[in-house]
Amino acid sequence: MNIQEEVRKANARLKAAKMGVALQLRGDRISLVATLLPKTDSIKTKAHQQRIPLGIYASHQGPKQAEAEAKMVALNWLRRPLNGLIAWMQLVTLLLQQHAGN
Repeated sequence: MNIQEEVRKANARLKAAKMGVALQLRGDRISLVATLLPKTDSIKTKAHQQRIPLGIYASHQGPKQAEAEAKMVALNWLRRPLNGLIAWMQLVTLLLQQHAGN
C-alpha cells in the first residue's frame, strides 16, 4: 500500500472517531490539520484551521506515528474545557476553605 492510501485510511479512522484532526502530506513530511484556538501572539481572535508540522517523514511508519500524534492533539483539545472546570472547582474549594477558616 502506498503512503497516500495509508494517510487516507488513517484520516478515515480519525474522522470516524470524530477526532477533528486530519493528516496531510506536505512534500516528504506529514502534518496535522485541525481547527484550533489562535496562538497567543496571533492577531486572530477565533479558532481557525491550522497546520501542525510533525517532522515525521512520509515513510511506511509515518502515517501510524502521525495518527497517534493526531489522537493526542485531539484528546488534549477535548480535555481543555475539563481542565478549566477542574481549575475553577479547585479555586472555589480554596475560597470555601478560606471562608470557613474566618
